[in-house]
Amino acid sequence: MCGISVIISKDVNYRDRIEEMTEIVKHRGPDASGYMYSGDVAMGHRRLKIIDLSSNANQPMELSGVWIVFNGELYNYLELREYLIEIGHRFETDSDTEVLLHAYTEFGHDIGYFLNKLRGMFAFVIYDENKKRIVAARDRFGIKPIYYYAFDGDGVAFASEIKQFTVLPGWKPKINEESKINFLTGGTIDTDIHTMFLDVYQIPPGCYITITQDKSVRIKRWYDLRRRVTNTIDKSTFLTIQWLLKCSIEQHLQSDVPVGSCLSGGIDSTSIVCMINRLRKGQKILTVTNRTSQEKIDEGKWVDIVQQYCPSIDRHDVWPGEDIFKVLPQLVYHQDSPIPTSSMYAQWCVFQEASKHVKVMLDGQGADEMFGGYHMFHGARLADLIQHARVVALLREYWKLFRDPYVDTNFVTKCAIGNLRGSCGVREYSLKQITQTSLPALLHWEDRNSMAHSVEARVPFLDHFLVEYTVALPDHLKVSNGTTKVILREAMKDIIPEEIRTRRDKIGFFTPEQHWFEQYEQEFRDLFMYARFRAGLPNSIDSQCVDILSGQKKYSPVLWRVISYAEFMKQFKVV
Repeated sequence: MCGISVIISKDVNYRDRIEEMTEIVKHRGPDASGYMYSGDVAMGHRRLKIIDLSSNANQPMELSGVWIVFNGELYNYLELREYLIEIGHRFETDSDTEVLLHAYTEFGHDIGYFLNKLRGMFAFVIYDENKKRIVAARDRFGIKPIYYYAFDGDGVAFASEIKQFTVLPGWKPKINEESKINFLTGGTIDTDIHTMFLDVYQIPPGCYITITQDKSVRIKRWYDLRRRVTNTIDKSTFLTIQWLLKCSIEQHLQSDVPVGSCLSGGIDSTSIVCMINRLRKGQKILTVTNRTSQEKIDEGKWVDIVQQYCPSIDRHDVWPGEDIFKVLPQLVYHQDSPIPTSSMYAQWCVFQEASKHVKVMLDGQGADEMFGGYHMFHGARLADLIQHARVVALLREYWKLFRDPYVDTNFVTKCAIGNLRGSCGVREYSLKQITQTSLPALLHWEDRNSMAHSVEARVPFLDHFLVEYTVALPDHLKVSNGTTKVILREAMKDIIPEEIRTRRDKIGFFTPEQHWFEQYEQEFRDLFMYARFRAGLPNSIDSQCVDILSGQKKYSPVLWRVISYAEFMKQFKVV
């Protein structure tokens, strides 16, 4: 994985900042650095060596007047390379970066066509000296980040992380008020093109930008999941899911350095680990698990089951301690944003431990959004049954949920009412989760937490073939009879432990936030007061926090969001 920087400006005072801008993200690529200057364009790159460890694969890389800085992995680079060789291309490295360059020279006359040839996670900027054109693109689901910032009339800079822009002349960080309200009220960040910073934008997932010689800037969508799943797959089988996931994991294991996996004891990460166990035939698999001293929500007993099932696991457990306020400044700095929940600290600790052993970690992000894993999907399923007047199925579904001790039926009912208003069934809710709400934020946090520790995080559930097939399945194969992830559970039969396959509770990255509030109440108070007088809190948010701190209301995550926002203001000196 890597960090990229690009500055396009006639003013040498801006272009001269490219090295400083690139060094800020040394954590994204501690193994090598490189720079390129050509006319009004300067490019910088920090490299984490994963594929082709030689210096020949360093970046910026050039081919016939085309330069690239690339962050990500192409999982089909070997197939693309073989095809390109057949039609006359010659390669000097074994890297996927060079394959990407050759693919651009072959197919780049149609950018959308060229990008659809790629299978993987990526963010890159190409400078085509021949056409005097900049192309900046992002992968289908936004697994890898890329931001842009316009300055000084016609200057533009691209970067992997927003903090890189802070070294540019005239940088004066201002808060995006709409993003601020969205975060404080609901914990959302990076919606669509907008960020927490005014005038700093992200290229949305599945989009690319072109900048031509006349300085005209065009943004275009090259991938739209919704258009890819207009029809429902009538004849489906769990064996297809099993095969697609197996193929994806196999490709995600491509690496010239050791690969490990996160392991929570849930069906998603367990599926990845057990599938690796089959593919690698008993070779050691490094795993890292988040633990807590609160027995009811500790994942340890579940990971014990997985470890017995796969004795080849080289298991490492982390126990996030009570030094959250020591780490909070680092968390906020690396995230380029406030963090809506302290569970980000648990993920931080997982990647911190992983960095001691491997450079690549697989994780299960995306499975909940694709297969209907959250309890909110029960509400979407109920809403769909109501809309289609399927009374018997509705009553059966609700009866199953009512009898499940792990499901809050009041919460599910509220979700059903909300989905009724929006005419939203399981598929529509899934599309929103993947493209607008849950997944974009989770991928943001995953990228920053892993890269802060120079670890490449890979997410095999987000292979676009697997995503498209899963989303197109009928609703009852994802949520039915009070059960989530129906077809994934079927697909993993005899592959993962039965206790995990039929597990119904859901924990994820848990941290004892309320306990920390009780332990560090003064720190909470101090940061709240800072936010209160510097951030201009909405009245409703302010009154909720006051009631919590005075003991009139129970602890709520809204207080964490406020203190996290206060730390964000401090770190980036925003106004």
